[in-house]
Amino acid sequence: TRRERDDAQTECAELRLQRSCLLETKLVESLMGSCEIREFIDSVGTAIFGLDAEGRIDVWNRQSQSLFGLTKLQAMGMLFADLLGRQSANSQVTSWIGLACGGHQMSSIQLSVPSNERSASKGCVHIVVSASPRWNSGSCCGTFCICQDITEIKEFEDRLLNRLKTAEEMADSTTNPIMELDSNGMILGWNRIMVETTGVLREDALNQNFAQTFLDSE
Repeated sequence: TRRERDDAQTECAELRLQRSCLLETKLVESLMGSCEIREFIDSVGTAIFGLDAEGRIDVWNRQSQSLFGLTKLQAMGMLFADLLGRQSANSQVTSWIGLACGGHQMSSIQLSVPSNERSASKGCVHIVVSASPRWNSGSCCGTFCICQDITEIKEFEDRLLNRLKTAEEMADSTTNPIMELDSNGMILGWNRIMVETTGVLREDALNQNFAQTFLDSE
């Protein structure tokens, strides 16, 4: 169905971004001992920033400036949690930051970060972040974080959800019974007239196999 294709496209796009993020994290790891690491970080086309052991920003490349709308002067020394705004109160986010700054290799986490650059529109940027620890004489001194901008994917998901909501509202406004099935016969949509006709509530019908639930019993 169209919904399955849209979901599959979104999932594939997110997986590609996460794989790309992981590969770039490994590349940073391989260059940790290089004296040119900061020059490399500034030259890449991906947003990379560093946090010290306390979670304060101490590396901020050009792509980070472009992505978040903060200059290096504005960002340096700022707690990453403060950059996240209200989202920093999320226990999962604070745990992720603590583990990342404590020497743990951290896989992708999705975050929504306020962006000065985008304040004229929605005012936030959606990112996937992976982190790789930095070591000095056997002690963790912080982490490098590599970002992928998934704002367009999130906006696509929002448009898809709005389109589905509109379709459901149209189905509910008709005087005909309408249901939607996926390729396996599972119920995805169940309008108001179907509820009145069958006596089965929408929440009870959704995700049920139509043939097994409504035909086998007859």
